[in-house]
Amino acid sequence: MDRDLIHPFGSDGYAKEELRAEITSMILGDELGIGHDPDQHATYIESWIKVLHDDPLELFRAAAEAEKMQQFILSFELKQEQVQNTNHPLPNELENKMTLANEVEPVNHDNHLNENPPTLDDEIATLNKAQSQLQTQAPTNQTPVTNKSAEIEKLWLDIPFKQKEVAKELAGVLPDGKKAIAWDKEHSRWFAHPGANLELLKPWIISPQLDTGSKAQDIEPSQIATEKTWLAVPYEQREAVKHIAGRLEDGKKAVEWDKAAKCWFAHIGTNLEPLKPWILNTNLERQQPALTPEQEFSDILKSIGSIVTGEHPIMDGKKHRISVEGDKKGEKSGFYVGHLDGHPAGYVKNNRTGIETKWKSKGYSLTDEERATLHALAATKIKERAEEQRQDQEEAAKRVSKQLSDLVLITTPTPYLQTKKIEPHSEIFTDVNGQTTYIPATDASGKLWTMQYIKEDGTKRFAKNSRKEGCFHALGGLNALAEAPALVIAEGFATAASISQELGFATISAFDAGNLEPVARALQEQFPDKPIIIMGDDDKHLEINQGINPGRSKALDAAKAVNGIALFPIFAPGEQAGDPKSFSDFNDLASKSVLGSEGVKRQIKPIVDKIIQKNETSIIEQKEIKMTRHQHSTLTL
Repeated sequence: MDRDLIHPFGSDGYAKEELRAEITSMILGDELGIGHDPDQHATYIESWIKVLHDDPLELFRAAAEAEKMQQFILSFELKQEQVQNTNHPLPNELENKMTLANEVEPVNHDNHLNENPPTLDDEIATLNKAQSQLQTQAPTNQTPVTNKSAEIEKLWLDIPFKQKEVAKELAGVLPDGKKAIAWDKEHSRWFAHPGANLELLKPWIISPQLDTGSKAQDIEPSQIATEKTWLAVPYEQREAVKHIAGRLEDGKKAVEWDKAAKCWFAHIGTNLEPLKPWILNTNLERQQPALTPEQEFSDILKSIGSIVTGEHPIMDGKKHRISVEGDKKGEKSGFYVGHLDGHPAGYVKNNRTGIETKWKSKGYSLTDEERATLHALAATKIKERAEEQRQDQEEAAKRVSKQLSDLVLITTPTPYLQTKKIEPHSEIFTDVNGQTTYIPATDASGKLWTMQYIKEDGTKRFAKNSRKEGCFHALGGLNALAEAPALVIAEGFATAASISQELGFATISAFDAGNLEPVARALQEQFPDKPIIIMGDDDKHLEINQGINPGRSKALDAAKAVNGIALFPIFAPGEQAGDPKSFSDFNDLASKSVLGSEGVKRQIKPIVDKIIQKNETSIIEQKEIKMTRHQHSTLTL
């Protein structure tokens, strides 16, 4: 292609060349149905903007050359072939068989025009018989007969250039490894070697019957499609098959693509004779249909270890959790987002392994009607699922409330409280054995929705099918929370308890990092005048092993969502680095670090007190402004 490849990175020449390459990649991906990922060109955008700003017509030149580049890439099928000599010598004793050969000589049409020609099937049978006799009786070391006798072995084929690869593929090779059809350079024509399966080559055989200009009425009725006929057409053969099939009498293409079925078919009235190689047996099988975006996305989810069941994947553009291999019952360590708008795409992540990937559909486009139908179906499923979930959560709430009535308040520390070195708080419970810790969770209005169960070994779980999102446990109860000067929210109960002990007022446990923001938003709506402080976990062990730190990232997100602030523990030198899993939250700082509870107090109390003081001052100022405005309006009246 004589491309300009001498310019260095960052130059205008380099930018122009990359623009051509990018456009080529886009149209080539569309042509081959493999899609195109535009994320790879981010580094060239500024250079492209500069080039197009200086010369807007450069875009048209680039597009024109990109089209040439695409054609060049697709033309790698244009390879020269070395055709072996097919002029096999014939023995002298076969001269008397020339009469038989002359009967089937395809190039001598004059001898046939005055006769009533046989059918193409009869002619092929005769050719095969003659070729077989000549081939089996011809010795290898005899004096060749005349050139005309050599030509007898060749059955000429009329193969258009665009169909040559299809014809070669269908013809295959002979038992001796030679290609069944080849190109005759001298005559500039394709021909079939003796032994070729002529039945497969019918569409291209130069037949006297066809050369005499036979019309559609000469075609046997049994060869005409009387119903929609499915065809198994490989992608690379589609143009050749369309060319072979031609058009119907009304001008419509005889072969077309069924978008719904994802399969090629022949219309009623099509001559099926030349299409036999692509007609499915008994018409019961079909091409493997192209995967839908949902099926593609399911494969991606499975590839990272997700367990795809039920209604997954839900392609509504929202975040969804999904179970992965290695999860315990009820766990969902996978996460994904998928949408169908425009070019279907999505993102998946396995939080257990840390594997994540982006996905884009391979280029199957949806019509507006198909997209609308999918969205309508998705909306219906979402509504049904939401209603089912609501009912399950209501049932779980009733079950938890009944269970709570059978529990007792903790007076003596349970094994979990002993491990975390925290004293019993009001409104947390245990059973008669005093081994399991039960922590009720309510919404901002005080309705009990679920309960966290913590066994003596620290294993945590929630009531089955219960609602956790937006629910929390307020240490000391909601009345104590209403009296608190600030909303201090932590993940676990033990962390919230250690912080409450040093601050001297009620704090909140949101139970996990993913619930920090929903809880913060709910409480902000309930207590709009209180400042919000997120006491986040620092998950260094996950950052080291998986490259993620959900404790820190979720805490920062929650603080940003409610215009609050996020604080994280700082451990003594070497503690977190030596054992990052054991040193991540403020309870670890209080119970495991050499800094102890005093370290918690020094790190959080000055900051929290300052935030509270600033908020109280702001409230007073706002009240004074309101009062001044009210007085001013009264005097004006």
